Amino acid sequence: MKKTRLKKLGHLYATDEMLCMAEQDIPENKKIGWQRVEPVFQREVYLQSKICDGILMVAIYLARDLRLGSKKPLYEIFIDKSKREYLTWDTVKGKWRTACVEALEFPHYYSYSCAYITPEEDIRLAEYLGVTQKGMKGIYQYQQSILEERLENRYKKETSLWEAAMKLVPDVPKDWLRWVNRHGLNENFIFYDYSKNVKEGFCTWCEKIVPVKKARHNTYGTCICCGHRIQYKAKGKAGRLCTKAEQVYLPQKYGDGLIIRQFTAQRFYQNGEYKTPKIMCNETGRVIYDKNLTDTQYYYGRYKQRGYRWIKGYPSYSFFYGYNDYKLNHAGAVYKRTVPALSRHILNRTGLPQLISTGYKISPNDYLSGLAEAPYLERFIKAGLKHLTLDALKGRIEVSESHSLAKSLGIDGNRLGRLRNNDGGELFLIWMRYEKKKRKNIVDSVICYFEEQDIRPENIKFIQDRMSELRICNYLKRQYALTNRPPLELLSTWQDYLNMSKRLKRDITLEIFYKPKNLVESHDEVLQLCEDKNITLQAVDIAKVYPDVDAICESIKEKYEYSDQKYVLLIPNRIEDIIQEGRALRHCIRFSDDYYERIQRRESYIAFLRKADQPEKAFYTLEFEPDGTVRQKRTSGDRQNVDFNQAVSFIKKWQKAIQPRLTEEDYRLAKVSASLRVEEFKELRKKNAKVWHGHLAGMPLADVLEADLMEVSLCMEDAGITEADGQNSELVAA
Repeated sequence: MKKTRLKKLGHLYATDEMLCMAEQDIPENKKIGWQRVEPVFQREVYLQSKICDGILMVAIYLARDLRLGSKKPLYEIFIDKSKREYLTWDTVKGKWRTACVEALEFPHYYSYSCAYITPEEDIRLAEYLGVTQKGMKGIYQYQQSILEERLENRYKKETSLWEAAMKLVPDVPKDWLRWVNRHGLNENFIFYDYSKNVKEGFCTWCEKIVPVKKARHNTYGTCICCGHRIQYKAKGKAGRLCTKAEQVYLPQKYGDGLIIRQFTAQRFYQNGEYKTPKIMCNETGRVIYDKNLTDTQYYYGRYKQRGYRWIKGYPSYSFFYGYNDYKLNHAGAVYKRTVPALSRHILNRTGLPQLISTGYKISPNDYLSGLAEAPYLERFIKAGLKHLTLDALKGRIEVSESHSLAKSLGIDGNRLGRLRNNDGGELFLIWMRYEKKKRKNIVDSVICYFEEQDIRPENIKFIQDRMSELRICNYLKRQYALTNRPPLELLSTWQDYLNMSKRLKRDITLEIFYKPKNLVESHDEVLQLCEDKNITLQAVDIAKVYPDVDAICESIKEKYEYSDQKYVLLIPNRIEDIIQEGRALRHCIRFSDDYYERIQRRESYIAFLRKADQPEKAFYTLEFEPDGTVRQKRTSGDRQNVDFNQAVSFIKKWQKAIQPRLTEEDYRLAKVSASLRVEEFKELRKKNAKVWHGHLAGMPLADVLEADLMEVSLCMEDAGITEADGQNSELVAA
């Protein structure tokens, strides 16, 4: 609409009838919101309309203005039905507004039901706009329909291309759900009628009655007919159940290119209907590849709060909501029957058909995206290195450029053949490289065992000067049979045993000492002997290796010691104090050299947390970095009990109080310490190191240490203490 034309239409002034009605409308005080009380009219707004040159003109007046004798409208709304446009003239501000009537400024207590309009004008307004509502509601309804059209047209510019792309997607194969049920979903059951000597049950994979032996509800076994792993379910106890959600992929031809469709599948069993489960298979992602294998990602989700549809791009993940809705590109089974046709054309030089034929669960999209950065993936899979290809997808393989595959892997042709024959992965390759470097041969079965148990060459370095890899392998198998402990855990126990035996002056070059019949029992015996050894002699041994520990402890006492009315933080005077503390609380500091090594290089220090009324009684032992960041806090038995929560505020005050005492050198050491700590956590996670003893046994060591961490910056933000708080606590005399 042209604004100059609208101005020529003139103005609508209030009628005498409106002035009279407004004058007779006595406002009543009403509560507005929680506390405010304001005068409210029975009719807050008055409307008047007319149609000029096909344009509807609506004038809006406020009752408070009419009572003052003003005939001038607050707003004039112009609506052109033919062009589906509207504009509003704001008479107070003297400017044009594009806002709809809902967004205009009215008294905050105003509602549409308070508006007055004559019945004749109300009917004329509704007929012109073609709406079901009347008055202000009708204007709002019409304006909202225009806004909705504009929004829809704007979105169509984007979504029309998506819809065109989706129309070319072929239908799923006729046997798709059958394939998903048998090959895509790995969870299978044998349902049986509960009885004392049950002899048969229904296998969900065989889809028939099969013989069973020793069936117990919820236990796992193997179907003797199909050989698949199953879980036994008694029909009377099973109730309704479903399998876990799994990803399945369907590659199909798409024009000159390829589309890989991802589905999330589950199997649902109703009570008593175990032979006829319902297969749920929802498509969650589509990746379209052109002839150059350039990909375009689509996912199924909620678009602009306007319903669910296929959306180009990647979903926005949220930690709190929606993460499980978009498990895109997770590993899953791949439908094979469409692959041969694709392998003759677009997938001919990718190696993906060969990888799919192995039957491994993979993400085809991850493979194709990784192929651009790691073209050797095709070379690996076509050379028959299936397991190595999967490990290479995770970015863990170092490959050099060479025309020879063996040389690019850092091995020779013979070892390449062994790698292929054993379907070796990254760890098998590491052992092959180790073989070549050391110029020795290790039996393939030994390497396979090491790979299965995640044992690397560095894990057995401590004993390789006395035992061959074959003897180590056999010894670990025997110890596993005796103790039922994982071999990697046994290696850690073995190394601890040898270190403690060495401290006891045993000749660990003798087989009777370095290869005990029962490793765990011998470890516990040596541990007891170490605890009983004279503290002074033990301190002498430690001081020979770490000569600066005593001096460092003495030099940092004034800087780090601190106390208040409840707690005292003390720095040990010498090594004997640390050993005594470890014995009193029975934690690992009493016989571990790692802490002394870190003190020696000023990476971290040891402190004793005591209660102020019992300063001589051991309470907690802290390991902290030069800037006050607390790495560990442990009490009796390597534990952290609930009572430490009461001391957290004291630790935060201590961290704040020591900051003015620290030097530039302390902060430099703290920066190095933090870097070493981060690298240590990465290494522990890479090795999947776990806690082997105590109440935290079995937990990842890196997670335990990270949970212990109390960083200075975070603690000072949470503490909420002032400088005065830090100054009110006295410094403990050294």
